[in-house]
Amino acid sequence: LGGWSRLLSSKRRTMKANLMLLLASALFLPEAIQALCLPGYISSISSSTSISMKTNHIGGLPRIHREARKKGCVQTIRMAIPPALAALVAGSLGGAVGVGAAFPFDTLKTKAQVYSFGQGKEDQARGVGMKQIIIQVLKTEGLGGFYGGVSTMMVGQAFIKAVAFSANSAALDAEKMTSMFASLSPLAQLTCAALFSGFVTSFLVNPIERIKIMCQAAEKGTYKSELECARIIIGSDGIKGFLFRGLGPTILRETPSYGIYFVIYSQLMNQQVIQGLGMFAPLLAGALSGCACWLPVYPMDVIKTTIQNTDGKTRAPTTIETAYELYTRGGIGVFFDGIESKMLRAATNHAVTFFVYDTVMNFLQT
Repeated sequence: LGGWSRLLSSKRRTMKANLMLLLASALFLPEAIQALCLPGYISSISSSTSISMKTNHIGGLPRIHREARKKGCVQTIRMAIPPALAALVAGSLGGAVGVGAAFPFDTLKTKAQVYSFGQGKEDQARGVGMKQIIIQVLKTEGLGGFYGGVSTMMVGQAFIKAVAFSANSAALDAEKMTSMFASLSPLAQLTCAALFSGFVTSFLVNPIERIKIMCQAAEKGTYKSELECARIIIGSDGIKGFLFRGLGPTILRETPSYGIYFVIYSQLMNQQVIQGLGMFAPLLAGALSGCACWLPVYPMDVIKTTIQNTDGKTRAPTTIETAYELYTRGGIGVFFDGIESKMLRAATNHAVTFFVYDTVMNFLQT
């Protein structure tokens, strides 16, 4: 973990270092979880002590039981892990690894949206293909061009997904104790909790994605690091602009997106066909729910990218103003520029995210 922190703070990160970061995150998940959630328990029990662990669900609260047998005596140590805390840990790790695995597709999506907006009407009508963008990035920026801002997004997504999964879990628990929500069907409760988690995470997503968009859209060498990009944005747009420029379309994107995301994933995981895949079920269910949650909100993502792709020296246009300008330049088609790479990114990202999330949750509850 210390090495990870030093790598993230380094100003000389390379694509190789970013890939090493992603690999290390995947390889050392169990050790990281144990270090975060089970500090000092194993070391405090002597080598002559026999330890067994099992999970008991009482009122939705996982409890880990440890039976320490020593000198003929049985001692039981219980460590309660609230669902929201377990979801926070699992969500943060899943979010970081997932976004790292799919980041090149995200870069292609952002560049497609930015390139299209910057072209004239005649070129805009033809659109910009994913193949053209790949060739352009390789020619001008090399392989590293696909990873601009990846460190910020991996750390940022760790926090974002931690908030999203824990907010969803906490909301579900709160609903069960509130008479107004307790009378709703399980599906309705899940939908309300998912919408709530999307709204809450919007305020964290907004500034993080502002940095990501600026780094992805900029030419190679524009920013030495993500921190420099943030400093320039704050210098010209202020703290308020850094935190809130583009917040409107972000909320309009994140809230319904998470509502679809959690509900569809939950429904898919209850299907026998998906369950038959065993430990790989989250991969397919995550990929499908990820694509489904992005399709209806993708036009809002195009608007958000356009609003946020500026250092803040000009007045922030409204969502309606931006939508109208985009439409006059490229018609309805402009709101779907880059959607091919976005679907690839969504499938990869959310498949990995839910696979890691499910793996970590199983680890914490067994």
